Amino acid sequence: MKTLFYILTPFIFASCKTKQEKQFILADKTGEWRIDSIIGQDKTHRLGWAYIFDNKFWRLNEDTCPIIVDSNFTLSNDSIFQGEKLVYTVSAKDSLTMLLKSTTGTTYYLKNISKSYGFDTDIRGDLYEYLQKDTLIRKAVGWWKLENAAYKPIKLINYPEQINDFTLHLDNNGNATFYIDNLKDSTINYGWTTNKDGLSFSRLCIAGSESTITQIDKTKMKIIIDPSSYNELTLTRTNPISKK
Repeated sequence: MKTLFYILTPFIFASCKTKQEKQFILADKTGEWRIDSIIGQDKTHRLGWAYIFDNKFWRLNEDTCPIIVDSNFTLSNDSIFQGEKLVYTVSAKDSLTMLLKSTTGTTYYLKNISKSYGFDTDIRGDLYEYLQKDTLIRKAVGWWKLENAAYKPIKLINYPEQINDFTLHLDNNGNATFYIDNLKDSTINYGWTTNKDGLSFSRLCIAGSESTITQIDKTKMKIIIDPSSYNELTLTRTNPISKK
């Protein structure tokens, strides 16, 4: 019996130690996490970030609309809930890598940014900025028609010709299309995102503009598209231009 005890004792201690180490790793979830890779069939999932603090969880897309995909979900032990609904289960690959498995079959591999690069991130401040950006993007997405301009003709970003009328479409994937004179076959294409004070348009060698929004709500947007022109444009919500 004594011999059997000596044989089993190391296995018992080893088992306890492994369980304690795993619990320690899984308990350390607070921080900013970079989504390094995604495995699954759901094409709506994209690379991005996740924030965890105060037992709350947010997941963000990378440069798409909407930015905030999961907002203020609840983290309980190794599960993440939206209200009472289980959305993800959490496990650890190592001390810096977390696996997030959705109930729809998608697995995310997340890397802890702060610990990986050895610096502290202002996760609350960063998340607040993303929330503000997400709010603006959700307001801006859609179809807008020029209603009024401080003066005409109108100058766009990195475009040689001046125009007098247009319809603008801002889509969910960062594409902005100006339909000149509201014609389906006369378009100028840009990329778009938000900046601190409004929108940022990119075209060819111009990486981004500083187009200031002075007012935006559900039906109206006032914007200075070309900062050098100081020409405030009033746009109103409109129906999509038919491409038939």
